[in-house]
Amino acid sequence: MNTIIHVIEFIFGMSLFVNILLYIPQIATMIRANSAEGVSAMMFIGFLFIQFITVLHGIINHDAILAIGFVGAMIPTAIVVTLAVYYKRGAKRSMIIQTATSALQTDESN
Repeated sequence: MNTIIHVIEFIFGMSLFVNILLYIPQIATMIRANSAEGVSAMMFIGFLFIQFITVLHGIINHDAILAIGFVGAMIPTAIVVTLAVYYKRGAKRSMIIQTATSALQTDESN
């Protein structure tokens, strides 16, 4: 029985590490595309909140593996949120600039 517990704990620890790695493709896609199209910042903010609560739960229950694993997961989640907000704001700015530019061009031609 003790061996099974150790195996499950090892798999759990590895799954926390894999969880961190799963964010890398999303981050890479956003950076390559210079876009957050199709990414819900609100969803990732929700993930970040849940991860924070899980860290607190790990601390309260003296579960260092859980707390450290989810602190690690918070880092790429925060990166995704930051990129999503950055690119979405940039897209809005770009749209405003394009609208203003076309309005100016229309005024100049009249």
